[in-house]
This record gives sequence, structure tokens and C-alpha cells, in this order.
Amino acid sequence: MLSENPPNAKAPNSTHSSHVPSRFVAFCGGTKILSDYETFLFSNFGIQLSPETWSRVRNLGGGWDPATVFQPTRDVSMFGSAWRAFLHGPRPTSMQDNEDRVVFLGCVLYLMQTNVDQATDSLDKVQLRYFQTRRGVIQRLASALFFLARSLMGHPDRVDNVRSAFEEVVALSSKVVSEDPSSTQDKRLLGQRGAALLILARKDDDKTAQIRLELAVQDLEAARKLGDETAQHYAYELEALNRLYQLSGELEYLSRAIMLCEGLHEQAAETAGLSVAIGDVRVSYAAHLESHGQDRNALSEMNKAKEASEIAIRLLHPSDDVRPYYMRLARGLLHIYTSRHRLGDAQEDDLAGTFGVKAPLGSDLRS
Repeated sequence: MLSENPPNAKAPNSTHSSHVPSRFVAFCGGTKILSDYETFLFSNFGIQLSPETWSRVRNLGGGWDPATVFQPTRDVSMFGSAWRAFLHGPRPTSMQDNEDRVVFLGCVLYLMQTNVDQATDSLDKVQLRYFQTRRGVIQRLASALFFLARSLMGHPDRVDNVRSAFEEVVALSSKVVSEDPSSTQDKRLLGQRGAALLILARKDDDKTAQIRLELAVQDLEAARKLGDETAQHYAYELEALNRLYQLSGELEYLSRAIMLCEGLHEQAAETAGLSVAIGDVRVSYAAHLESHGQDRNALSEMNKAKEASEIAIRLLHPSDDVRPYYMRLARGLLHIYTSRHRLGDAQEDDLAGTFGVKAPLGSDLRS
């Protein structure tokens, strides 16, 4: 196996990839044929290698055919120029664009692992270095898989593809994130790896989920300190901290989540997802206060949770996949309603009236 870094570079943090190895990096046997590669790799993400797909993928490299890397007598002399063309190409804007990029980058990484000398010579001709290029390939492949997986999350028939893609994001990014992260690329990869770990943890058993969430919190906090302060980032970090508190019972995680909430007044109005996450944290904190006899403080937190939920409802767009939001909001508002009723401060609109509709409630509360 090739070293992931030049001889003098720091070794990347490999903690996250100890359980699920990268399919891309492990697949470096030069005798494999295209059909094996497709079955082993691309089909796991639901990517079909049709003639139309290959035509689009060739365009990414300025006409270079990546499928030639699987031929025994492959000529890769144009690889360097093709990589230059890819770097100057358009940014992806759709699920199909990210699928095409996964295919192109997967083929490139296969080439760089099985034809080191030829790939190095071709890159030298366009003044590019092998190890830096390989690092860039892995970074871009991880990002393409991350955005592909996110775009598939609303498709119930693609659940396995989504999970495979997020697992690969974790494995690939763990090979290139610096031991002492500082760059824009590190910030992006840490944020994406943290989000992938969080999303994977949503379907894990409690023990596995806690391990992933601890790693996710580390990544998301590191990415935030490097400048990732989008509303979506905060939503992920708050969810990870809150879930970790619920699983571990350690108040430190809830305290950190509350501290983040206190500084998010402007960002809270940006996305429904962030407002839902803030509401979830407020509900958890209110329950903690109530369990310690601090009823009035608990009521104050419940009111803040209700305000966050109302913001989320206003921000939900008709085209959004609203069911996950409604499930979380319904559970939170039910807790708010019962707690306020117990504290003598319930109002008629605390539950159904806040939604404005009754359909999303009901069975979702029991799921």
C-alpha cells in the first residue's frame, strides 16, 4: 500500500477509519477488470455506468477516457492534461454532477494506485506533483460522495447507498485530514466527516452511536474553529452534542450545546434545520432543570424551545422533505405542552395550533 503522504508530511488522523476501510484505497489490484470494479465500488452508491454516464465523465477530463485505466495495455500519457482540465472545469450543481465526479475521481485514484510511475511521469509534464495530486483526488472524491449522499437522503429506496457513501466519506477523509488541521481543505473535510459520522449515528445502536458522535463532535468543533460557521454546521453540531448528552448523561455536552445556542440569534432565522436543533437542545435543558426542581427556569427554556419550533415551521418550504422535521418538532412540542401543563402554564395552541395542521402529528409521535 502506498504511503498517503510525502516522507516529511505528518501522518493523517486515522482514528475515524479504523472500523470501515476505504473501498477506493483498498481496491488497487491491477488485474481487476471494469465489471469487478463497478460491482465492488460504484454500484454500492447506486451509480450505473451507462454509455451516457461515460460520455459525461469523459467531458470532465477534456475528452480523456477514464475507462482506459482498466485496460491491461493502458496508455495514460494524457492523464496529467486530463487532470488539469478537470481542475478548471465547472463546479457540480446537481446529484448527477456529483455521481459523474465520483466515477471520474474513482477511476483517477485507481490509476494513481496501480500505475504510479506512469501517473507520475504524466503529471510531471504539466508541473504537478504525484503526492499532492493524489491528496487532492481523495479530498475531492470525499466531497463528491458527501454531496451525493446528502442529495439521496430523501429517497427511501437509496438508504443503503446513502450509508455506503457516508462511510466512504469518513474513510477517505481520514486519510488526508492533517494531524494539525489548519487549511481550508481541512476545514471542509472535518465538517463533512463530522456530519457524515452524525448521520451514520442516527441509525446505529446506542453503543456504536456514542462512539461515532464523540468523533463527530470533535470534527465539527474543529471545523467551526477553522471558520465553518454556517447555519447547517451549527445544526449538525447541536444535534451531535444533544444526542451525545442523551446517550451518555454527561451534562458537559448539554452545557456546550446551550452555550452555542446563546450565540445563535441571527443564524437561528436562516434554516428550519437549525431552528429545530435549537428547539431540541432547549427541550433537553428544560427537562434537566425540571428534574432538579427548577420549575420556573424549566418553563423559561420550554418557551424558548417553542419559539424555535415556531421559527422552524415558518421556514419550512412546501418543497422540503418535511416529515423528519415534523417528527422532531412534534415530539418536542408534545414535551413542551405536557411540561407547561404540569407547571400550570399550558395554552391551547401549544401543540396542534403551532403546526397549523394536524396531519403530521399522530403516528409520527409513536415512531
